[in-house]
Amino acid sequence: KDEIGILIRSYNDMVEKLAERMELEEKLKKTEQLSIIGQLSSGIAHEIRNPLNFLSLSIGHIKERILEEKIHDKEDLEKLLNDLIKEIHKINELIHNFLFLGKPITLRKEWIMPETMINEVLYIAKDKIGEGIDVKLSCGDGQPIYCDSEYLRLCIMNLLMNAIQAIEEKGEIVIACGKEDGFSHISVSDTGSGISDEELAKVFEPYYSTKKFGIGLGLAISKRFIEEHGGSIVAKSEVGKGTTM
Repeated sequence: KDEIGILIRSYNDMVEKLAERMELEEKLKKTEQLSIIGQLSSGIAHEIRNPLNFLSLSIGHIKERILEEKIHDKEDLEKLLNDLIKEIHKINELIHNFLFLGKPITLRKEWIMPETMINEVLYIAKDKIGEGIDVKLSCGDGQPIYCDSEYLRLCIMNLLMNAIQAIEEKGEIVIACGKEDGFSHISVSDTGSGISDEELAKVFEPYYSTKKFGIGLGLAISKRFIEEHGGSIVAKSEVGKGTTM
């Protein structure tokens, strides 16, 4: 019952409250995650239903044509089959992103040159870059980044695809990297249509998209990956001039 006893009891109370707080924070984190998943489920179902209807109707049409004795418009059927493949890829991408948003993240960090990741992304996305889009890479310092290269590549891919889709016909995309104040940074800038201030405040929210098609998962996932690394993602944009992430 002396001062040491009071100190011990106070310390034990503090440890107990800290444990309770950590447990509460963990529960809130799980609740938030479940809320996001629940919110996205209806959007996922809606987005998947349209491609599935298209697949069903197209397969029926192809079946009818194959049963004919002679097929005259093979080019039309080839285009239809290509469209089917695109719709399947679209569904696969939706499910892939949805699963990424819900599952826990374990980072496997390694030292990797940012140019290596960016060039890998550009190689994968080369067929999606229109003829009128000029992509430039600016990484002068040649310093490696300590990160999970798989997750960071996905972030760069999401940002690049947004930049490509923001440019209607002709434009420029600049991907730059470097170091400042002990932090590595990568930026993706485009000369596309830009985003209004009202929309800019919401672009990282799940299920929000400024695009005509899509459910707004790419930036939400990228934000989560970057924050897991202890970093941050910032968007700057001006309508009619372009966007930098």
